Amino acid sequence: MTWLRGLLRAHAAAGGTALVSSHLMHETARYADHLLVIAGGALLADQPLATFLADRTARLVRFRSTDGDRLAAALRGRGHQVLPGEEGVWSVPGVLPDEVGAIAAAEGVGVLELRAEEAGLEDAYLALTEGRGAHRGRPAAPAGG
Repeated sequence: MTWLRGLLRAHAAAGGTALVSSHLMHETARYADHLLVIAGGALLADQPLATFLADRTARLVRFRSTDGDRLAAALRGRGHQVLPGEEGVWSVPGVLPDEVGAIAAAEGVGVLELRAEEAGLEDAYLALTEGRGAHRGRPAAPAGG
């Protein structure tokens, strides 16, 4: 796939356009600049990759800190939803890591881990095309027949 990404990028740099149809979403996200999504004969999306992802995926920040309860209270005090998780990892939907880090610093709370988690292209594509086209899930055939 490395050679294909290189070929497509070189072609685009020279002013060319390539139309690629692929089920390899992880790879597609590495070389596509613009997406067309067609399902069930209908054009569902025609937009830049970054916009496609931003429109269909939610931001989520996970953190661990020296005082998770205190940082969670500070985040809630600023209007954020904060969800406790396993092993001291907390989740904050709809926020950027920079904001969580700034609030932690303002509160004097040490941060041990701070990471953004975003759904990928496959998640966004499946959410958009759910129930459309031939790829939708079908009930399994009964056993033995």
